[in-house]
Order: sequence, then structure tokens, then C-alpha cells
Amino acid sequence: MPRLPTLRTRVLRDLARQLRFEPAEAARRQLARAEELAMQLLEESGTRGESPDSYPEEWVVFRITGLRTDVADAGGVVVREALLSDLPALVDRLSMVAGLRLADLDGGKKTGEKWLGAADLCGRWKVSRKTLDRYRRLGLVSRRIDLGRGRSRVVYSEAGVRAFERVHRPRVEQAGAFTRIDAKTLARIVKRAATYRGRFGWTLHRCAQRIAAREARSLEAVRQVLRRHDRTAGAPLFTEPGPLDAEQRAWIERASRRGGTMSGAARKLRKSRSAVYRAIGGRRAARLLELDLRGPIGPTFTRRDAEEVLLEHAAATTGLGSPGATSVGDLMRMAAGIRPETAAYEAARGAAYWYLLWTVGETVRCMGASTGGQAASATLDRIETRLLWASRLKSEMVRAEAPLLLRTIEAQADRRLESIPGVVLHEIIELGVEALIEAVERFDPFKGGRAAAPAGIGVTRAISRWLRGNRERLGSPSRAAARIDLDQFALADWSRRVHPWQAWLEPPSEVRGRLGTLAERERRVLEMRFGWAGAPPCTIEHAAREIGTTSTRIAAMQRRAVALLAFGAPSPRPRRGKDKACPRRSARASGCSTPARWAIT
Repeated sequence: MPRLPTLRTRVLRDLARQLRFEPAEAARRQLARAEELAMQLLEESGTRGESPDSYPEEWVVFRITGLRTDVADAGGVVVREALLSDLPALVDRLSMVAGLRLADLDGGKKTGEKWLGAADLCGRWKVSRKTLDRYRRLGLVSRRIDLGRGRSRVVYSEAGVRAFERVHRPRVEQAGAFTRIDAKTLARIVKRAATYRGRFGWTLHRCAQRIAAREARSLEAVRQVLRRHDRTAGAPLFTEPGPLDAEQRAWIERASRRGGTMSGAARKLRKSRSAVYRAIGGRRAARLLELDLRGPIGPTFTRRDAEEVLLEHAAATTGLGSPGATSVGDLMRMAAGIRPETAAYEAARGAAYWYLLWTVGETVRCMGASTGGQAASATLDRIETRLLWASRLKSEMVRAEAPLLLRTIEAQADRRLESIPGVVLHEIIELGVEALIEAVERFDPFKGGRAAAPAGIGVTRAISRWLRGNRERLGSPSRAAARIDLDQFALADWSRRVHPWQAWLEPPSEVRGRLGTLAERERRVLEMRFGWAGAPPCTIEHAAREIGTTSTRIAAMQRRAVALLAFGAPSPRPRRGKDKACPRRSARASGCSTPARWAIT
């Protein structure tokens, strides 16, 4: 059975997941509605009318199912081209759910509806099946017919084929007139490329552009011919590297985070600085598109003054950036000094936290829909800064519940903390902190409750589960534990692990501990960028205005300071001369003498 095409649009992907268990009759109705919507969008794409460029997700779901549902998040939109590209894939899935068979197509003879197989359509248009697959992304709709025993057949309706021909006639005619490159043409292409390379020193892409125009061939076809020639020839014509692969992109990002210069990375890979920066931006955007940022939505989120109301409150802007407890003793001293917060203050911090995630989610969604995941560096920096800000707020939410954590341990263990052996107490606290980090995420400030409710439930469940199999390790409740220094039991800093994105947005842990060794200006830059001075993290643009310099200088200062504090050496300038060390095997390929211990998976 041919593999089902991938659904890239979130609303259709969610809808297909929910409709996969629909009754056959309901799936057939939805199949017809999805085909009707695809035909409408296809006709709109061929006209110059005032058709909309995007549609609300709720409207898309209603057009296909005829029902008002909550499949998509409220307020989302989907771009018309993306919707048209994915509707054929949804129709395929609905065909399988409906269990369509050949007998169902025979019923179309009564209405005069005709169906074409893939081979018939390839003969009609004089194209390959691979070209038909490409046309599906342009709105060519097909159905899958179950032939039994795990076999299926793809068929196309005559009406849909005629509509596609009307809209994309030049493309279809050009593809039908295509002829394969024969040996004589291939030799002529290679000869011309050798001439252009030897006489003008042109790159492969420049040669392919000129030859494609002379030979009336596509640019990509000529480029592939020249690449195949160079792969098999003893003396290749072109020596420039090909596109960056996933491993090279990961290495570039790793070098950037370690403080390596982008000029050095470009030299090692024989790429331009622009290509290196594009690779970093692509990696950053890809990580953002994978994040799940769903959560409670407040009634003020869509107001024009939402930023002012929610993000300028003292709960969202003061007292941020303090590290979490680093040992059991530190946690107990910290909890003793925490005073209860008012319900209004706690709700304001929670509302700011969820508003930050909501705005990031909306920005990332629009970025993925409108630009294919690409975004300007300043946009990515604003998104990442808000994610760090949200992490600082959540860290404070965890800190506020530290007394609750210790009280819960005493209540569940039925003894005072001083009577629990230090090793056991350390293990329970680590478990409790993890449960607390997860539990405060369930705090909804718009329902009028307190964060202590989900936090208490989560911590109680985690500790009770641990005690069911380890209670004997607590010892006798009447017997006091030996007095030991609880500061020797180290805890992982929770302020660095409340969110998954901190793994690539936070600098190494050594950086903060060595801030005092930096000059005043560099120290201030790091404190402002990462939100370590009580205020929220700030963007590069904001830091540049505060310091009185340019954004480029701020980025360079941050990169050098991180390299110095984390790895003991500043980021040097790239070495002169040729260095053909493979960046995939060399930890120093960027010109930065840093150990390969801050790896990115």
C-alpha cells in the first residue's frame, strides 16, 4: 500500500487524528466536503479576485465536518496555500476511513462521473508519477480505493483533473513537452560548464544559470547534471562544497553557543557568513516550531493594552533571576525566609507567565505559516527572550512553594525533617522538586484558585509513591538522625530546568558563578540579557540602547564573555591560512579552544 502523504498543517493534522475512527458513512460525507473545499480553493488560486489569503481554523473544521468543534486552538488561522497543499492528503486519509472500494466508483456511472487511474493521467499529461505527486501539493485531489489484502489504488476524478488543467495549464503543458537529456546534450552541457569555469571562474550555480537559459532546461536539471558529472569524474570541474547538512548545521550552532566566531565557522566550511547565519537561524526556528506552548488563555490577552496590564506588574518585573537552591541545607534556609504571597500577587505573576507563552505561541505559529519557519534574527531574539522571561517567572513560582514542599515531606513521612537521614532526605527533596516543577504548570490564575492546590497535590502524589516502596529507609520516627552537614547534599538548580528550552537558551552553569571576574560592561550585558539582576531578560536591541552601543557589539560582547567564563578562553580571531580540519571531527574547528562538552543532540 502506498505511503500516506504527510500532513503539515496543524489543523488538518489534528482533524485527521480525531476522525480516524469515524463511521464509514460519516467519513464519506466529510470526504465530499473536503473535496468541495479543495476545488473551491483551487479555483480561487487561478483567479485574480479578492479571495482571502488565510482562513480561521474553526471555519476550516466547520467546512469539512459541518460541526462546531474545538479541534483547533481558538483564534488560529491557516494560509490558503498551506490549506490547499494539505487537503489532498486529508482526502486520502478520509478515503481509507470510509473504506472506499471499486464498487463505490461504479456508482458514479449513473451520474456520469468518470475516474482516472494514475497511469491514465500520466499518459494524458505525459508526465511521471513523481510529477503527479508534486501536483498534489498544488491541489490535485485523489481518492484511495481499497483493493483488499493490504493493496490500494489511487484514482482521480475527471472533474478535478479538468479544474487542475484550467488553473495550471501552462505548467501541465510545459511538463508534457519535457524530454530527457540525451548523451549529446549532456556532453554539450559539461563542455560549456568547463569553458565557463576555466575562462570566467564561475561557480556551479552561475554556470548552471547560463547553460539552463541556452539549453531551454530547468536550472535544477542542469545543476544535477553537473553534480553527477563531478561525482564520477576523475577531475571534477567544481570544488565548492555542497549545501550544509544537518550535522554541519548542528556544529555551527554549537560553535556559536561556545563563543566561536562566525567568520571562523564560515572559513572552515567554505561558506559565506550569510550562509552560516542562515543555518543558525534555521536551527533556532526549528526548535521553536517544535515547542508545545498551549495553556490557559486569559480574557485580557487580546486587549491592546495587554502588555501594559500584564507585563508591567511588579510580580512580572521584580525579584526575578535568583538561582534555585543548590543544596538541601540551602533549600531549608531559603524556605524559612519565604513569606506567603497574596492571592492577587500570585495571580498577576501567573497571568504574566501564561501571556508570555501565549504571545510566543502566536508569533511562532505565524512565523511557521507565513515564512516556512524562517524569521529574522531580531524576531528570533525577541521570542527567545520572552521564553527566558517565562522561565524566570516559573522559577519564582517554584520558589514560592518551597515551604509547602518541606511541610508535605514531614506530613507524608510522619516525622520532622531533622529525623530523616540526610541521604534519604536528599533523594526525597529531588523527587519533590521535580514534582513541584511539573505541578505549578497546572496553575490557572484565571479560575480564582491558588498555586498551592496543584502544587500540593503533585508533590503529595510523588512522595506517597516513593514511600510505598522505601518507607523502611526512613528509620524509626523516635530515633533522631545523626547530625550531618546538609550542605554537602547538592541539588540541581531548578531555575535552570523548569522548561525544556533552557537547555539551549541558558549559558553553561559556570558563567553565572564567574561573573565577578568580568569587566563592568560585559558583566552588565550578561545580567541584562539573561535576567540575572532582578529584572526580566532583555533583547539585544534593548541592551544596546541601555549600554549605548550597537546590537552587533552587544552580541559580540556576549559571545566573548560566555566563551571566557565557560571555557576559560576568549573567542579568538580566526587563524589565517588554509585549515582543512573536518568540523565534524574537530572540537576546535571554529577557532575556539573549547572542549566538546557542551554538545547539542
